[in-house]
This record gives sequence, structure tokens and C-alpha cells, in this order.
Amino acid sequence: MPAQHVFLRDCTDKSTDYGLVCNSVYGGVNHITFVNQKAVHMITTAHDVKNQPPYWREAAARRNACLTRSYEKSGRTELPYP
Repeated sequence: MPAQHVFLRDCTDKSTDYGLVCNSVYGGVNHITFVNQKAVHMITTAHDVKNQPPYWREAAARRNACLTRSYEKSGRTELPYP
């Protein structure tokens, strides 16, 4: 796991960083870190989240989540996730 992704595990929290996505490619392997409750790490050779649109879920399901990356749609606040 790349060092910057390991560092995210120690310095992120959903109340300030929810929805943050860090993506790095090393040797053909895609390393993705997404901040949910804490940093969630994913490793894949088949997917590239950099070129994928984010999916959205209702913010009411994620209490105390940071709304910095959210948007309003039809009167609901939605949060991104990969």
C-alpha cells in the first residue's frame, strides 16, 4: 500500500473528510482510498475510479458526515461514494 494511503488512515475522519477519494496507480495496480467512517482501502487491476462518475446516496443515512462534497437534489442532500 502506498505511504500516502496509509497516512490517510491516521488523519481522516467522517466528520471532516467524508467522501474524500485518493487514487494512485503503481505498476498497473490501482490503489483507492475512500473516507467513509474511516479510510477504506481498495486495490484493483480491473477498475479505474478516476474515470468513473461518483454514485450518490442520501445524507440522512450517514449521520455526522461532512457535507463539504454533498449536493442538493430534489430537496434531499446527497453524498458521494465510489
